[in-house]
Amino acid sequence: MDLGVQDHFNILKIHSLLHYSSSIHIFSTTNNYNTEQTEQLHIDFVKNAYCSTNHKDEYPQMTTWMEHCKKIQQHMVCIKFLQQQQPASAPHQRPIGIPPQPSLCYLKMT
Repeated sequence: MDLGVQDHFNILKIHSLLHYSSSIHIFSTTNNYNTEQTEQLHIDFVKNAYCSTNHKDEYPQMTTWMEHCKKIQQHMVCIKFLQQQQPASAPHQRPIGIPPQPSLCYLKMT
């Protein structure tokens, strides 16, 4: 807090502790209330990124890897959106029984 990095201590694991007592009163149990969600984020964002580095000066490599993953994810969303917007056209089919004709291509060299 002195460095100005964090203004509060309301991180996900501590925040979930606030809901445990009310969950026990309402549901009589704390089943399905755990901290696996933050562990999965740690695996995705830190462990996989670190494994993709050469383990020397890994911080810039990890941030670049995470940036690339995010761009790929955004590109996939864009492609899926565009595919949903365009009507699916039937693929061109050759009549049955006619063999494919090779196209004649010539390469002119000097």
